[in-house]
Formats: sequence, C-alpha cells, structure tokens
Amino acid sequence: MDESTKELIAIGASVATNCQPCLTHHVDKADEMGIDEAEIREALAIGAQVQKGGMNAMQRFIEQSFGSMSDDGNSHAGEKSIQGTGAFSLVGNTGADSGECSPGKGCC
Repeated sequence: MDESTKELIAIGASVATNCQPCLTHHVDKADEMGIDEAEIREALAIGAQVQKGGMNAMQRFIEQSFGSMSDDGNSHAGEKSIQGTGAFSLVGNTGADSGECSPGKGCC
C-alpha cells in the first residue's frame, strides 16, 4: 500500500473515531504530500459515513438492550429496565441487529 493511500485511510479513521488532533495531523500531512484536495474530501466523507453507521448500530443496540430513552434521558414507562437485561449475552449474536458491523449486514 502506498503512503498516500495510508494517509487517506488515516483521515477517514480519524473522522470515524472523533479524533480531532489526529484529523488535523493527517490532513496536514496529506497536504504536504501533495494529495489532491478532492481525495482528502472523499476520505473525510467516507469516515463520516462509517461514523454514522457506527452511531446507528449503537442506537439500535441501546434500544434493543435497554429500551428507548426519552429526550430527558429517562426510560419510557413500560420499557426494559437496565438491570437484568442480559445485554452482554448479545455478544454471541451476529448481524446488524446485534451491533456487529460488517459489509453487507446493513450497518454501514
């Protein structure tokens, strides 16, 4: 893998992991390397898509494991209690509904 490709991947990963210092470093490095601005913007957009997919998968996991939350952070009446949900038993499941992220599973 060439250095330009590695740097573009690092840009996308920085966005996906919400690491602002990493993003600044890698965008600056990509600029110094002469990587085209359009390629940098594409890496930013891909990172944002991965980040959004992860957030959506986490929201589904929270709702399935602990019930939905109201705007004030309190559980809705009749929803699951956090205690005794067995949330960690979901680790063995696969697919988008279990929070596992993989291509073709509907997560990203």
